[in-house]
Amino acid sequence: MKNFIYYLMLPLMLLAFAACGEKNSDPGENPDKLVPDPEGTIEVSARYDAATGIETIRIDAAYNFSGAYFVSLGQMRGLGNITSIPKTGWATTVAVVPGNGYVAYSMGSFFRIYVEAELVGTTGGVIGYKLKYQAPFAGHDEELKLSQTSVTLDAENSATVNFQNTEIIPYTIETSEPWVHVEKASTGKHSFLSDAVYIRVDESGEKESTEATVTLKTLGGKTSTIQVNRTFGPYVSLIEPISGSLQLNPVGDKKRVAIVSNIGSTLQADANGVFDVKVEPSLKPSGQPSRLRFIGDRQAKEEELTRAESLFYYDIVITAPANYDRRIKRNRISLSVSTPSFVVSDLFYVEQGSFVLGISENSVQLKKEAGERRISISTDLDSFDNLSVTSTEKWCRPALSYDEKSLVLTVDANTGNNVREAEIKVLDFDKNEIASVEVFQFGTGLYLEQRKIYFERPQQSLSIAVNVPDALTASDIQCSENWLSATLTGTGRNVLTIRVTEAAENRVGYVTFSGYPDRIEVRQSKYAVNDTYSENGVEGTVYKMEEGIGWLYKQLKETYPWSIEQVFLGATDKTDGRVNMEIVKSQPNWQTNYPAFAAVDALNAESVTGWYLPAVEEFFKGKPFGWSSTETSYILACGMGADDYFYKKDYFSVCAVHRFEY
Repeated sequence: MKNFIYYLMLPLMLLAFAACGEKNSDPGENPDKLVPDPEGTIEVSARYDAATGIETIRIDAAYNFSGAYFVSLGQMRGLGNITSIPKTGWATTVAVVPGNGYVAYSMGSFFRIYVEAELVGTTGGVIGYKLKYQAPFAGHDEELKLSQTSVTLDAENSATVNFQNTEIIPYTIETSEPWVHVEKASTGKHSFLSDAVYIRVDESGEKESTEATVTLKTLGGKTSTIQVNRTFGPYVSLIEPISGSLQLNPVGDKKRVAIVSNIGSTLQADANGVFDVKVEPSLKPSGQPSRLRFIGDRQAKEEELTRAESLFYYDIVITAPANYDRRIKRNRISLSVSTPSFVVSDLFYVEQGSFVLGISENSVQLKKEAGERRISISTDLDSFDNLSVTSTEKWCRPALSYDEKSLVLTVDANTGNNVREAEIKVLDFDKNEIASVEVFQFGTGLYLEQRKIYFERPQQSLSIAVNVPDALTASDIQCSENWLSATLTGTGRNVLTIRVTEAAENRVGYVTFSGYPDRIEVRQSKYAVNDTYSENGVEGTVYKMEEGIGWLYKQLKETYPWSIEQVFLGATDKTDGRVNMEIVKSQPNWQTNYPAFAAVDALNAESVTGWYLPAVEEFFKGKPFGWSSTETSYILACGMGADDYFYKKDYFSVCAVHRFEY
C-alpha cells in the first residue's frame, strides 16, 4: 500500500492569492511560450482522493479530475496559455498530469486549470498536486458571430440562431420585450456547450407586426443583437438586414441573399429585367440552423425542433454582367407567390456602379533576363475582386495588385535566340476582355522593332526598340549613306536612334549590323507637310505623310452639289475616297448626276491621273470645308472631316486629293 494512504482524511491545504505581474495581454496561442498568469489567478494545493476547493472538482484515488466536466489541452507553459473553451473532447474524468492545461465546467461556470507540480509526502510518495486556476473563464475575447441577426416569427414557429465561433463563448441574454422568449441551446453533446439560442414568441392579439431586440453579452462585455419581428400570416424575411442597397461589383457579380419564410410554395422574383434574379432553395444558407440537441438544460423535444424547422430557407440569386454603360444601374427586388396569393414589394434594392479601367502600356519589351515588370492601372474600382488575368504563355505569369494599382508580369529568362511573345488579357466576371497587353521578350539574338523607316524632308531622328547581342559593338552598326547615322542610346542597349539630315531629293539608305543579315531600310522624302508639291503635272499642298505615302490637296474654286439624284450607291468607305470614287464612276451619267465628283475627276487630264474626292476620315478637321465622298443615305452625305451630314443637293466647296509615294 502506498505510503501516502495516511493522508486521505487530512484537510485540504489551500493557498489563495491574486496573481502578481502584468495583465495577460498575450492570448498565449503558442503553448510553448511563457505567458503571464491572468488576473484573478488562484493557487491551491490539493490532496488526491479529496475535493480541490474548486467548486465540485476533486482528484480521485486514480489521480483523475472528477466531479465536473473536463477537457485536457495537453502540455503548455502555464495558465495564461489556456485561451479558449473547446467544443469537443469533454469527459467526466481526465488524468491529472503536471504541465497540462484543462478547461472545466461546474455549477454554471467554466474554469481554466493548470497543474504546476506534484505534491510529495515525507515518505516520497505523491500525495496531491499544486494547481492554478481562474474563474469564471470567458474564453476568447470575441463577440458572438451570429448565423443571422434578424428573425421573423409568429406564435406557431420558433427560430434557432447558431453561433459561428469556433470555440464556446459564455454569454448572458437580455430581451427588450416580455413576449419574446430566448433560451440557450446546444448542438453539441452537452447542454452547457451553448452554441445557439432558441427563440419563440407569444401569440399577438393584434393584426400588426411588433419588434423586439435580443442582446447577447459575453463575459468580456462584447454584445451581439438579434432583431425579432413578431408577425402574422405568410411572411418573408431577410436573414441579414441590408443597409441601403445591395452593392454589386461593377465588373460583374453573382450574389446570394439568404431569406426565410413560412411559405413552402415556390417564390418568384421580379427585378424588372435589369439583373438576372432567381429564387432557389438554399444550398448552405448561413441562416438555416443546425439541429439542436439541448434547449436550456433539457433534451430538445421533437415538438420544439419541429417548430424551429417548420420555416423554409431560400437564396435570392442575383447575377449581373459588367456595367460598361457609364451609369449606375438600380432596381428593387420584389417576391411573389400564387398560392397563397402573397406579394412582398421592395424587399431590398440592388445597385451596380459603372467603372473605368485603363492600362498605361498596351505593348512592352522586356530584357532576356528573368524578372518582374509593373504596368500601371488607372481605375475607379474599389478592389480587383471578380477580375481575372490570363496569359497565352507559361513563361509570362501575370497578376493584379490593387494596392499598387498595377499589372505585375513575372517572366522567366529567355535563353533562345529569337524574341518571344505573349498576350496578357484582363477579364471581367464573365471572362470578357477589358484590356490587353502584348509582351515581347528579347532573346540572345538581334531584334529590331522596325525594319523600314520613313522620314519627311527636314533633319529628323527616330528611336526604336532593339535588342543588341552583347558581342555587338558600336562599330558593328554601319550606315550605307553619309546623310544617315544610327547609334545606341539610353541607359541600356535596347534603343537605337536613327538620324537623317535635310533632304533635297527622295533617297534611300540602310543600317546594317556586322555578322547579321538583318538591316533597316530608311527612306526620306524631299517633301514635308505644308510643302507645295509639284511633280509631273500634279500640284497641290501636302497635308499628311505616313509610312511612305503622302497626301496633297487642291481647293477647287466653285461649289457643287454631291449629287442631283436621290440614290443610295453604297459609297460608304470612311478612309479611302478612291473606293467611293470608283462606285460613283460606275453609275450611268455620273458626270451629270454627281457634280462634285465630276469636278474632281476633271483634274485627271493630259496624262495626269489619281485625283479623287476624299473620304470623310481621310481629311483633317480644320482644313477648308467641303464635300467628302462618303454618303450615309439616299439624301445625305458627310462633309470632309465633319461629324454632320448634309443634303446631297446642297452646294458646298470641294477639295481634290492625290496620293504620292516616297
